[in-house]
Amino acid sequence: MSKTVLMADVDYGDVVHICENLRERDIAEIFATRWDNDVHKLAEEIWAYRECAWVAYTHDGEPAAIMGCHPILPGSKVWTIFGFGTPRWSDVIVALSRQALRFCKPMMKNAGANRVSCYALSTHHDARKWVQFLGMHEEATHKMFGKDGEDFVVYVWFPNMTKDSADVR
Repeated sequence: MSKTVLMADVDYGDVVHICENLRERDIAEIFATRWDNDVHKLAEEIWAYRECAWVAYTHDGEPAAIMGCHPILPGSKVWTIFGFGTPRWSDVIVALSRQALRFCKPMMKNAGANRVSCYALSTHHDARKWVQFLGMHEEATHKMFGKDGEDFVVYVWFPNMTKDSADVR
């Protein structure tokens, strides 16, 4: 049996499935910075960014993760990148990474982004490891940033700089 993972454009029902079945550490990270813990509102927001978002399906066709990017404000040159999923995240991480490196990052650069950032819960170690793998660099820790006092780490990537000059440490 093939272990092929499919990356596809966003389907609303699959976004809802992913949001309803999030990994516990993704729930902790995502909802620490939202007004409520409503997974359906989260799905609606992801749907709004569907032109720059993709769903990863496991080899057996289950929607397991979503990733994407968007400007933080209309017309902004500052973008954010995101990714989260179900407990089957590890089944699709390679495909997600390829999508980010081969398509998402070049797309943001071609769109004129001068800064890409994302926030990771300081205790969400696999999310932090993933964004570092994507070439993002730790910029700062925001203490007490979450609604229950959680610390978040800000990661950045500067598309128009070389890798060495983008390291902000």
